[in-house]
Amino acid sequence: MIGIPEVTADRIELRDGRWLGYAECGDPGSGPLLFFHGWPGSRVEGRLGDEAAKASGVRLIAVDRPGMGLSDYQPCRAFVDWRSDVVQVAEALGLDRFAVLGISGGGHTPPRAPGSSRIGSHVRGS
Repeated sequence: MIGIPEVTADRIELRDGRWLGYAECGDPGSGPLLFFHGWPGSRVEGRLGDEAAKASGVRLIAVDRPGMGLSDYQPCRAFVDWRSDVVQVAEALGLDRFAVLGISGGGHTPPRAPGSSRIGSHVRGS
């Protein structure tokens, strides 16, 4: 049976006063990958990728979407609002460039989607 690692969770305060939760696993000294969980879900899904992230040399950062896990709800939220949140998380963690991975409801943040210029310049391979 594969062991599920414990991860340390934390929160980042955004410019609008909301908080977003996140957790890190994998290889902390390697290139960052921001993971966006499905619906319903939370940052806890990210820990399922811990062994693969370590083996691949990836710092996996799983972020709670608004209203999920440790993150505050965002009234009147639109899909495009998430991009600004992602950039703020990256800035708070000191990430200039990062990869992204989203599944299910978390897959709505493609870096080249219309209006995504705020995130696209940060995404590796973009």
